[in-house]
Amino acid sequence: MAGRFARHLPLELNLGAAALEAGDLTCARLLQDADAAMYHEKRESHRRSH
Repeated sequence: MAGRFARHLPLELNLGAAALEAGDLTCARLLQDADAAMYHEKRESHRRSH
């Protein structure tokens, strides 16, 4: 019965990676850099697929 509902949906995963640098007192900068990296990869993957 499960096969009846199976659909092929495209799946895309975008990850952002960043490193905490010396002198960063909080993780706010780390999260900001990771977020920027993720959105950069998202834009690049859309550009490659279209």
